[in-house]
Amino acid sequence: MHAKDIAEVLTYLLNQKLIQINGSEPFKLSSGIISPIYTSIKDVVGYPQIRRKIKLALANKVQEMGDFDLIMGIPMGGYGFGLLVADELDLPFSYIREETKKHGLQKQIQGLDDLKNKKIMVVDDVLTKGTTSTKSIRRIKEENPAKVDFCSVFSYEMKSMYDNFKEIGITPNSLIRMDLITLEILEDLFKPEDLEILLNFIKDPDNWTPKIINDSKEIEQPYGC
Repeated sequence: MHAKDIAEVLTYLLNQKLIQINGSEPFKLSSGIISPIYTSIKDVVGYPQIRRKIKLALANKVQEMGDFDLIMGIPMGGYGFGLLVADELDLPFSYIREETKKHGLQKQIQGLDDLKNKKIMVVDDVLTKGTTSTKSIRRIKEENPAKVDFCSVFSYEMKSMYDNFKEIGITPNSLIRMDLITLEILEDLFKPEDLEILLNFIKDPDNWTPKIINDSKEIEQPYGC
Protein backbone atom coordinates (compact mmCIF):
# COMPACT_ATOMS: atom_id res chain seq x y z
CA MET A 1 0.00 0.00 0.00
CA HIS A 2 1.10 3.58 -0.60
CA ALA A 3 1.90 5.74 2.42
CA LYS A 4 -1.24 7.82 1.92
CA ASP A 5 -3.43 4.70 1.92
CA ILE A 6 -1.68 3.27 4.98
CA ALA A 7 -2.24 6.54 6.84
CA GLU A 8 -5.94 6.50 5.91
CA VAL A 9 -6.38 2.89 7.02
CA LEU A 10 -4.54 3.39 10.30
CA THR A 11 -6.48 6.58 11.06
CA TYR A 12 -9.77 4.77 10.51
CA LEU A 13 -8.70 1.81 12.66
CA LEU A 14 -7.61 4.12 15.48
CA ASN A 15 -10.86 6.07 15.33
CA GLN A 16 -12.86 2.86 15.55
CA LYS A 17 -10.59 1.57 18.36
CA LEU A 18 -9.57 -1.39 16.21
CA ILE A 19 -6.01 -0.35 17.01
CA GLN A 20 -5.25 0.56 20.60
CA ILE A 21 -2.00 1.50 22.29
CA ASN A 22 -1.28 1.35 26.00
CA GLY A 23 2.26 1.36 27.37
CA SER A 24 1.39 1.39 31.06
CA GLU A 25 -1.09 -1.51 30.75
CA PRO A 26 0.15 -3.42 27.69
CA PHE A 27 -1.76 -6.23 26.07
CA LYS A 28 -0.96 -9.91 26.38
CA LEU A 29 -1.63 -11.56 23.03
CA SER A 30 -2.54 -15.21 22.69
CA SER A 31 0.79 -15.82 20.95
CA GLY A 32 2.33 -15.06 24.35
CA ILE A 33 3.96 -11.72 23.56
CA ILE A 34 3.42 -8.59 25.63
CA SER A 35 2.61 -5.70 23.31
CA PRO A 36 1.81 -2.01 23.80
CA ILE A 37 -0.29 -2.14 20.63
CA TYR A 38 -3.36 -4.27 19.99
CA THR A 39 -4.75 -4.69 16.49
CA SER A 40 -8.24 -6.09 15.96
CA ILE A 41 -7.92 -6.34 12.18
CA LYS A 42 -10.41 -9.20 11.89
CA ASP A 43 -13.18 -6.80 12.98
CA VAL A 44 -12.62 -4.69 9.84
CA VAL A 45 -15.14 -6.92 8.07
CA GLY A 46 -17.83 -5.08 10.04
CA TYR A 47 -16.96 -1.68 8.52
CA PRO A 48 -17.86 -1.53 4.79
CA GLN A 49 -15.92 1.64 3.93
CA ILE A 50 -12.50 0.50 5.12
CA ARG A 51 -13.25 -3.16 4.39
CA ARG A 52 -13.51 -2.42 0.67
CA LYS A 53 -10.26 -0.44 0.67
CA ILE A 54 -8.35 -3.25 2.35
CA LYS A 55 -10.02 -5.87 0.15
CA LEU A 56 -8.92 -4.13 -3.04
CA ALA A 57 -5.39 -3.49 -1.76
CA LEU A 58 -5.02 -7.10 -0.60
CA ALA A 59 -6.37 -8.43 -3.91
CA ASN A 60 -3.88 -6.27 -5.81
CA LYS A 61 -1.07 -7.52 -3.58
CA VAL A 62 -2.04 -11.13 -4.30
CA GLN A 63 -2.10 -10.46 -8.05
CA GLU A 64 1.37 -8.93 -7.86
CA MET A 65 2.63 -12.11 -6.23
CA GLY A 66 1.59 -14.34 -9.14
CA ASP A 67 -1.21 -16.47 -10.53
CA PHE A 68 -3.19 -18.62 -8.12
CA ASP A 69 -5.88 -21.28 -8.44
CA LEU A 70 -7.28 -20.92 -4.95
CA ILE A 71 -7.47 -18.55 -1.97
CA MET A 72 -7.43 -20.12 1.49
CA GLY A 73 -8.29 -18.53 4.84
CA ILE A 74 -6.86 -19.74 8.13
CA PRO A 75 -8.30 -19.57 11.66
CA MET A 76 -9.89 -17.37 12.16
CA GLY A 77 -9.03 -13.88 11.02
CA GLY A 78 -8.12 -15.17 7.58
CA TYR A 79 -11.61 -16.47 6.86
CA GLY A 80 -13.23 -13.10 6.16
CA PHE A 81 -10.33 -11.54 4.29
CA GLY A 82 -9.66 -14.68 2.29
CA LEU A 83 -13.27 -14.83 1.13
CA LEU A 84 -13.23 -11.12 0.21
CA VAL A 85 -10.08 -11.55 -1.89
CA ALA A 86 -11.38 -14.71 -3.56
CA ASP A 87 -14.60 -12.92 -4.48
CA GLU A 88 -12.74 -9.89 -5.86
CA LEU A 89 -10.45 -12.09 -7.99
CA ASP A 90 -13.23 -14.53 -8.95
CA LEU A 91 -11.28 -17.48 -7.52
CA PRO A 92 -12.39 -20.53 -5.53
CA PHE A 93 -12.17 -20.24 -1.75
CA SER A 94 -11.38 -22.74 0.97
CA TYR A 95 -10.70 -22.48 4.65
CA ILE A 96 -8.93 -24.72 7.09
CA ARG A 97 -10.18 -25.44 10.59
CA GLU A 98 -7.88 -25.62 13.60
CA GLU A 99 -8.84 -29.26 14.01
CA THR A 100 -10.72 -31.88 12.02
CA LYS A 101 -14.47 -31.86 12.65
CA LYS A 102 -15.67 -34.59 15.00
CA HIS A 103 -19.04 -34.91 13.26
CA GLY A 104 -20.60 -34.97 9.78
CA LEU A 105 -18.00 -35.56 7.05
CA GLN A 106 -15.18 -34.93 9.57
CA LYS A 107 -13.34 -32.48 7.36
CA GLN A 108 -10.60 -30.08 8.31
CA ILE A 109 -10.57 -28.28 4.94
CA GLN A 110 -13.87 -26.77 3.80
CA GLY A 111 -14.86 -25.31 0.44
CA LEU A 112 -12.79 -26.55 -2.49
CA ASP A 113 -10.97 -29.36 -0.69
CA ASP A 114 -9.00 -30.90 -3.57
CA LEU A 115 -5.69 -29.03 -3.18
CA LYS A 116 -3.47 -31.36 -5.21
CA ASN A 117 -1.39 -29.48 -7.80
CA LYS A 118 -3.15 -26.21 -6.95
CA LYS A 119 -1.34 -22.87 -6.65
CA ILE A 120 -2.62 -21.60 -3.32
CA MET A 121 -2.55 -18.19 -1.67
CA VAL A 122 -3.06 -18.41 2.10
CA VAL A 123 -4.54 -15.28 3.71
CA ASP A 124 -4.56 -14.18 7.35
CA ASP A 125 -5.36 -10.96 9.21
CA VAL A 126 -2.45 -10.35 11.61
CA LEU A 127 1.00 -11.87 11.99
CA THR A 128 2.75 -11.90 15.35
CA LYS A 129 4.85 -15.06 15.77
CA GLY A 130 3.13 -16.83 12.87
CA THR A 131 2.34 -19.92 14.95
CA THR A 132 -1.20 -20.52 13.67
CA SER A 133 -0.28 -19.54 10.12
CA THR A 134 2.65 -21.94 9.81
CA LYS A 135 0.72 -24.75 11.50
CA SER A 136 -2.07 -24.34 8.95
CA ILE A 137 0.36 -24.20 6.03
CA ARG A 138 2.06 -27.42 7.16
CA ARG A 139 -1.34 -29.11 7.04
CA ILE A 140 -2.12 -27.61 3.61
CA LYS A 141 1.19 -28.88 2.24
CA GLU A 142 0.15 -32.43 3.17
CA GLU A 143 -2.39 -32.19 0.32
CA ASN A 144 0.42 -31.84 -2.27
CA PRO A 145 -0.35 -28.42 -3.77
CA ALA A 146 1.86 -27.14 -6.59
CA LYS A 147 2.70 -23.95 -4.71
CA VAL A 148 1.80 -22.21 -1.45
CA ASP A 149 2.29 -18.50 -0.77
CA PHE A 150 1.14 -16.34 2.12
CA CYS A 151 -0.11 -12.80 2.69
CA SER A 152 -1.54 -11.05 5.76
CA VAL A 153 -3.15 -7.66 6.21
CA PHE A 154 -0.88 -6.55 9.07
CA SER A 155 2.43 -7.78 10.47
CA TYR A 156 4.23 -7.00 13.70
CA GLU A 157 7.46 -7.99 11.89
CA MET A 158 8.87 -10.21 14.61
CA LYS A 159 12.10 -12.13 14.07
CA SER A 160 10.48 -15.23 15.57
CA MET A 161 7.79 -15.03 12.87
CA TYR A 162 10.40 -15.07 10.09
CA ASP A 163 12.15 -18.00 11.79
CA ASN A 164 8.87 -19.95 11.85
CA PHE A 165 8.17 -19.29 8.18
CA LYS A 166 11.74 -20.15 7.20
CA GLU A 167 11.20 -23.61 8.68
CA ILE A 168 8.40 -24.25 6.17
CA GLY A 169 10.21 -22.68 3.21
CA ILE A 170 7.86 -19.72 2.69
CA THR A 171 8.51 -15.97 2.67
CA PRO A 172 5.60 -14.16 4.38
CA ASN A 173 4.14 -11.05 2.76
CA SER A 174 1.98 -8.38 4.38
CA LEU A 175 -0.07 -5.43 3.21
CA ILE A 176 1.01 -3.27 6.16
CA ARG A 177 4.33 -3.95 7.88
CA MET A 178 4.79 -2.26 11.21
CA ASP A 179 8.48 -1.57 10.57
CA LEU A 180 7.72 0.22 7.27
CA ILE A 181 5.14 2.67 8.62
CA THR A 182 6.88 6.03 8.19
CA LEU A 183 7.74 8.23 11.15
CA GLU A 184 5.74 11.03 9.52
CA ILE A 185 2.59 8.90 9.59
CA LEU A 186 3.20 7.79 13.17
CA GLU A 187 3.80 11.36 14.36
CA ASP A 188 0.46 12.41 12.85
CA LEU A 189 -1.44 9.55 14.47
CA PHE A 190 -0.06 9.16 17.97
CA LYS A 191 0.51 11.36 20.99
CA PRO A 192 4.22 11.94 21.78
CA GLU A 193 4.18 9.69 24.85
CA ASP A 194 2.48 6.86 22.90
CA LEU A 195 4.81 7.37 19.94
CA GLU A 196 7.90 6.84 22.09
CA ILE A 197 6.51 3.56 23.42
CA LEU A 198 5.54 2.40 19.94
CA LEU A 199 8.92 3.24 18.39
CA ASN A 200 10.70 1.28 21.12
CA PHE A 201 8.45 -1.69 20.43
CA ILE A 202 8.99 -1.50 16.67
CA LYS A 203 12.78 -1.62 17.15
CA ASP A 204 12.62 -5.08 18.73
CA PRO A 205 9.10 -6.50 19.20
CA ASP A 206 10.44 -9.93 20.19
CA ASN A 207 12.20 -8.56 23.26
CA TRP A 208 10.16 -5.49 24.22
CA THR A 209 9.20 -5.39 27.88
CA PRO A 210 6.84 -2.94 29.60
CA LYS A 211 7.66 -1.18 32.81
CA ILE A 212 4.99 -3.19 34.64
CA ILE A 213 4.32 -6.68 33.30
CA ASN A 214 2.14 -7.93 36.17
CA ASP A 215 -0.57 -5.41 35.39
CA SER A 216 -0.77 -6.32 31.69
CA LYS A 217 -4.25 -6.20 30.24
CA GLU A 218 -5.09 -9.52 28.65
CA ILE A 219 -7.13 -9.43 25.44
CA GLU A 220 -8.59 -12.76 24.43
CA GLN A 221 -7.60 -13.80 20.90
CA PRO A 222 -8.70 -17.44 20.97
CA TYR A 223 -7.02 -18.54 17.75
CA GLY A 224 -3.87 -16.48 17.92
CA CYS A 225 -1.65 -15.49 15.05
